[in-house]
Amino acid sequence: MNLVKNNVGVITLNKLMQLLNKKFPLSVTVSVTLVVSAAAYSISYNVAMKKFNSVVSYNYEKQQMYSKLSDIDYAIRQEYIGAIDENKLVESICNGYIDGIDNIDCKYYNEADYKQYLSEKNALGNSISYNKIEDNIGYIRINNLSSESGSTFISAMQALQTAGVNNIIIDLRNVSEGDIESTGKILNYVLPSGDIVSSIDKKGNKELVYKSTSDGVDCNFAVLCNGYTSGISEVMASALKDSGNAKIIGEKTAGRALKEKNLQLSDGSVIMFPIAYYVTQSDKMIYGNGISPDIEISMSSDKNDMLENKELQYEEDEQLNSAISYFKE
Repeated sequence: MNLVKNNVGVITLNKLMQLLNKKFPLSVTVSVTLVVSAAAYSISYNVAMKKFNSVVSYNYEKQQMYSKLSDIDYAIRQEYIGAIDENKLVESICNGYIDGIDNIDCKYYNEADYKQYLSEKNALGNSISYNKIEDNIGYIRINNLSSESGSTFISAMQALQTAGVNNIIIDLRNVSEGDIESTGKILNYVLPSGDIVSSIDKKGNKELVYKSTSDGVDCNFAVLCNGYTSGISEVMASALKDSGNAKIIGEKTAGRALKEKNLQLSDGSVIMFPIAYYVTQSDKMIYGNGISPDIEISMSSDKNDMLENKELQYEEDEQLNSAISYFKE
């Protein structure tokens, strides 16, 4: 705004000087000067008032919240006959704030719980498996997109390519855990140079999250998805589909792709909350919409359970067999 105002000011002054050089009567010169000054003041005043109203509104809401909490705390400490566990009280207040947002994507962990969360996340087991299904068809099953998944996926791709495979089925069904760094590493390897992942924040600002700097790979892809394909895995499916050399096969994804921020507090506790929406290359929001399949194939809940438990055999997997048929066409 300052830049615009300054530019307006410079242009106005230049025009004013041109007018003055023409030697208009003094009364006209004074009138023009007053008009310009009034316009500049009006612009500055409106900008200042908008900023002031925004700050006052925020401070009022904050004061209301803290005032109510202070009233409760004062009343309890003055007359409550029991003991107060200060640590538990603070933990409950923090949890209450996050619960009050009423969004399952907002989380609070104390230091111990956060360490447990990381431990469980890192213990998810082998994140990727692969094998050659037929002469020119390979299959890569992603169980979760952990921090090691990027390197493991690239190794799987290289092994299949060495075996002469250039039709690759990527299975993202039931994948909800995701690491954006690993996802970016996979997409950078697979896709040719260009923008691949973007997000849009609450103010509508678009940010490029990842771009490919490689030549990509000379392969065709079929990506298996279902209603439990969620979060970062949807970003991967979207990027592969947008690239033009991948077909989505199966069911519409969950529509829960959000860019999250992990903020560590002074005592070691952590809050997680979404700060932006991931979007497709055409700027379509994935959250709430999901990624629609190019070839829609549904499976029964029983077979989905078998898939989740790694008990579903290839010949019983309609979605996988649809991908195999797609490459044979």
